[in-house]
Amino acid sequence: MPSQNAPIQGHTFLGTIPGYFAVKARGELKELFLSAATLDLAVSMILFFEPIYLYSQGLSLKGIVFFYLGVYLAYFALMPLGGKFAKCFGFEHSMFLGSPLLIFYYLSLALVSQSHYALIPAVLFYAAQKTFYWPGYHADFAKYGQDFEQGREIGNAVAANSFVFIIGPLLGGAVMYFFNFTALFIIVSILIALSNAPLLLTPERFKPSGFSYKRAYIRLFRKENRRRLIAYIGFGEEFIALALWPVFIFMIFGNTLNAGAMVAVSTLITAIIVLYMGKIADKSGNRPLLRFMTIIYAFSWFVRLFVRAPIGTLVTDTLSRLGKSSLSIPLGAITYNNARERGVMKNVIFFEMALVVGKLFAMAGTLVILFIVPQEFQWQAIFVLAGVFTLLYGVL
Repeated sequence: MPSQNAPIQGHTFLGTIPGYFAVKARGELKELFLSAATLDLAVSMILFFEPIYLYSQGLSLKGIVFFYLGVYLAYFALMPLGGKFAKCFGFEHSMFLGSPLLIFYYLSLALVSQSHYALIPAVLFYAAQKTFYWPGYHADFAKYGQDFEQGREIGNAVAANSFVFIIGPLLGGAVMYFFNFTALFIIVSILIALSNAPLLLTPERFKPSGFSYKRAYIRLFRKENRRRLIAYIGFGEEFIALALWPVFIFMIFGNTLNAGAMVAVSTLITAIIVLYMGKIADKSGNRPLLRFMTIIYAFSWFVRLFVRAPIGTLVTDTLSRLGKSSLSIPLGAITYNNARERGVMKNVIFFEMALVVGKLFAMAGTLVILFIVPQEFQWQAIFVLAGVFTLLYGVL
């Protein structure tokens, strides 16, 4: 519910604009926004093209799935160590450590063009980067977020992410089209290093404490956490969205420049709408919005069964990004509120571990499809699988 001390907005168009922004966000959260936006710009230049790059280096769809399977199996095993490090040395210090690991990951990817053996260190560096960065990021967000405008805080973060993802794919696609992955790697590495600067503005205050590796796994499968586990398993669809859908788009559009331009257009539409969704979440409640947007997002996967041309790809990608970005707001608000009430780090690690379980299930399902379903129907089966996973979000 909005704070009674919140400023009264006028009825003019310009007067309503501040209502869409988290105007009372703490300084630490604003620094996190700026840091994340800089990192997102770097990642957005390359993330969409990662699976396309692997595909162009001779990896089949099965090979791409096995690569990410290695990443997430290693991440699942290492993740509680990330929670332990963050609790001992601080959330922001944990995020700092993720930066060089991410640079080494992209360096390993660049070397894949010379030898596929470079995929082995790539798996390890990527898993380690996730281990240190994401627990620190989510814990920082949960710690400094505020209940009365949590929806707008997450909406602003998602919108900032969306806006940089408008520029990123265009720049990344152009660099890949006119130069190569190595040139893109250099630019991205510089931006990754710069993303740490905002976190240095305010000294981090924390009290070192312990974190149990074993209890993290016990907590994941406790009966009282079953509903949350099932809901977060829905993130299995995210693997298909990030690792396989870009390859499908590349097949439709034929080159990275056109594919990047299409993603930029669909993301622009999403970014404008998602600010409004953050305000709605704060006013109308998180769970009704979550369930409604879950249906919209699942529908966007089932519609892809009929996509065969660029215009259809653009429409479904836009609908998909809108659905996922909009449901991320109430889902994130519920998750961060739970973390503040029940213990920040243990609930952040629970969220990340459950998310990874979902992605591992999605990878297993995708491999079954690729091995037993006739090739002409494989994409349709993969999209149905993603739609089924998406429906699980509504359980939360």
